[in-house]
Amino acid sequence: SLIITPRRKVNEQLSASFMATYGRPIDFSVKSFDDLTLAGWYFDNPVEGDCGVVIAHGWGSNRFGMLKFFPLVWERGCDIAMYDQRGMGESEGEYAE
Repeated sequence: SLIITPRRKVNEQLSASFMATYGRPIDFSVKSFDDLTLAGWYFDNPVEGDCGVVIAHGWGSNRFGMLKFFPLVWERGCDIAMYDQRGMGESEGEYAE
């Protein structure tokens, strides 16, 4: 059953040291084509790098698990959006609908 529908991992809280370094994210949500709400974070980089990156997580994970890649993009001045895919983290739905 885990192949079809992985266990949902709950997002953890961002640490105070992470937010002191990168700032507090702006929470956002978008509707999918089939009317599910997908939850995410947007980080507005104060350095104008003229770029933006969407960091998407892998199977059975959530956006929190992708924070390890955050510094690589942030140091280049890019704004970053991260979201939970359907049925994962704080997003609605089941993965295998």
